[in-house]
Amino acid sequence: MLELTLTAGAPEHVAEVREIVPDAAGPTTVLRVTVEGAGDWFHVGGALVGRGAPDVAALDSMPLMPCYAWERWPVITVGTTVGTTADAKKGATIGGRVFRSSMYVKLPVLVVECGGGAVGVSFPTTVRAGDRRVATWFALARVGTAIRFEVVVPASWTTLRKLPADYHEWLPTELVPETTTAPPGPWTTEPVRVVSGASVEDVLRRLAAALVPDAEAPDAQSHADRALRFLASVQDPATGAFLEWKRRGARGFLRGWFALPTYHRLAGTLARAARADSSLRAMAELTARPLLDPAATFAAPGGVVFHNSIRRDRLGRVRFYSHLGSGVAGYPGGQANAILSLACRVTAGSGTSADAALLRAAVGWMLAQRGDDGRLPRALRLVREPHETGLSLGPETRSDGADAEGAHALFAAAAACDEASWTAAGVGLLTHVEDAFAKRGHLRGYLRDNREAEPECVSHVAAIRAHLAARDVTGDAGHLTAAVRHGVHLAAWIRPARVTSLDTLVSSFGPRLAPCESLWAARAFHDLAAATGDALFARCAAACADVLRAEAGFPGWTEAHYWDETGVLHPHSFECVYSAEAVLEWAAAKGARIRCPAPGPTFHAEAPRSMLGRAMERWGPRR
Repeated sequence: MLELTLTAGAPEHVAEVREIVPDAAGPTTVLRVTVEGAGDWFHVGGALVGRGAPDVAALDSMPLMPCYAWERWPVITVGTTVGTTADAKKGATIGGRVFRSSMYVKLPVLVVECGGGAVGVSFPTTVRAGDRRVATWFALARVGTAIRFEVVVPASWTTLRKLPADYHEWLPTELVPETTTAPPGPWTTEPVRVVSGASVEDVLRRLAAALVPDAEAPDAQSHADRALRFLASVQDPATGAFLEWKRRGARGFLRGWFALPTYHRLAGTLARAARADSSLRAMAELTARPLLDPAATFAAPGGVVFHNSIRRDRLGRVRFYSHLGSGVAGYPGGQANAILSLACRVTAGSGTSADAALLRAAVGWMLAQRGDDGRLPRALRLVREPHETGLSLGPETRSDGADAEGAHALFAAAAACDEASWTAAGVGLLTHVEDAFAKRGHLRGYLRDNREAEPECVSHVAAIRAHLAARDVTGDAGHLTAAVRHGVHLAAWIRPARVTSLDTLVSSFGPRLAPCESLWAARAFHDLAAATGDALFARCAAACADVLRAEAGFPGWTEAHYWDETGVLHPHSFECVYSAEAVLEWAAAKGARIRCPAPGPTFHAEAPRSMLGRAMERWGPRR
């Protein structure tokens, strides 16, 4: 065991963890750190972040999301004969304290405010026993003026495992408990790095520089070409809509539905690319067709709201509706994406006066959604009664991610339509983002159908893009300073592994490798590196783009791969259009040419939907 007591200004050094002899009777402590004179803010690499008193146990109130692909999850330390998702608590009580598996840790660092500055340590997320690696567990608590952090390996723990027949199911009916015993010793693990600095960002930056892997940059052009081929194969030539969630095999959650351009920004991305390559013009105009269809929107106070999905009824007629709700922003998109696409079309010269009018109406509705506090909602649920549409509003729907994405869209729209008031509104939204970040110590609200209380990192990506756009529009260098601060915090959510990627949420959907969000982050880090010349951001950009290696054997890109406790990746069983678009945006930023795709698989009607898909078709809202 290694024990460290740290204070402000602790000297930087690397400490070796000696060979560990496990305690067969109970948990074996690998590392114990006490930070004396700890300040308010703390962060355990994307697994626990905030201000005040750390509460590991509170994370168990965030539900386990039994996603399609995970196979086994370490959850509890007492065995049961049968498990359900309700039993799947992610913490474990060991010796009267709540611990959490380090498999939820992204960058393995503890950073704590201390004495007007900050101190930080790296820590081991696994121990090695021969060829076997075992995840550690961590606890964090505030005791008086100190923060105490402990890393242990339990003598045994319980895993809830899916039945083989339920492997691709969203809500498995039964989970089988399996007890795992820690291997015999001795164990070895990585050394611990101690860093102190003048600020939290200073410490995070130095730890990230030491721990973010130096990944080889992928070939942007080959990935751009592959993305266009894939997109052409899932675009319906009759409507211009893309088939979302196309199954990769015979089994899966859903065979797909047609996603409108609120799920992605392809109508804008392809319009911009068509300026350089006229052979893309036909695909760009086809992609814009459902965005511009009058039935794709409905009137609401302030302007118009976009639906996000399209289907054909039994008579073959096109119908628009909203899957999971419609709103400003948040996974997997909303009004902000439509505004960005329309603004790009107007700026690229592809748009007509109708595009500009629709852009103004879309912005008008979004601005009308600001509450008394000036903030935007994460998303609005469409409540479809037999003949009615309702929008649920309220302060509980407010979101840092929506504010940042909305600001980014407003800056683009302001440039396209020369509307200074939209620029001012965007700057105001970013003020709310910064106030929330300073108050809570984290951002939240990216997932529209998840708890807003859950810290996440994708809102940092939106904040970076928005601040860089604000700097370009206003000339205020303070926006670049804010973007850099968000970039440093975003680095703490990079998971170093055999395939490096961004891991997006503290608790619910994870631990995962996320192609779409990782490439969004790679683009944001690339832009930061270009704006600052900072080598750390260039390294983070390459590390996030490493996610492309996980998808090398598939025709397209999925939403996520999930890590299990043994370090095995389990991919989702479907392709995602928004992930392919993220590839295009990243590749274009890297200088790749977005060009007309070579002949490849062509679109064909999908086989009959799964039970859920059929229900969506039958009971989906009519227009």
